[in-house]
Amino acid sequence: MTRLDILVERRPPTTAHFVGQRVRQAYDDFTLPLRFALFLSVAPAHRRRAGGPPAWAVAAAAAACVALAERGRRRAGGTRVFPAAASLMAPLGGTERAITAWMAVAQRLLFGGTRYRDGRIARAATPPRELRERLAGLAPALSLDPPKQTAVR
Repeated sequence: MTRLDILVERRPPTTAHFVGQRVRQAYDDFTLPLRFALFLSVAPAHRRRAGGPPAWAVAAAAAACVALAERGRRRAGGTRVFPAAASLMAPLGGTERAITAWMAVAQRLLFGGTRYRDGRIARAATPPRELRERLAGLAPALSLDPPKQTAVR
């Protein structure tokens, strides 16, 4: 279950910390195969032919990214806490994730996992299916009534 009523203010990390975490975060997408495949397909689509995709295709893909991000921003009152400009950054974020997804594949093939601090993480995040199975015993304790929206700062 996704809690849409909890909105968390994001405070940006230092640039070095942000950059250092991107491949590890992309590595976690191994547990979401369809999402991971989508990001992996972006780079080859750009090199489909020598000249790359036509300008209209790039513009259409960027517009679709912005529209999808805006749909997410409008869910459950997100417009109260997330600026509209955030949706305009979606194409850049998607391109960055496509690049780091390929870097995550390379790290898995070359090193058996992704770097984290002084070691390696061989297994990506726990797959949602496994988490649902683990939480199945807790289901009676969970309320099915949607809680009131709360902004966390």
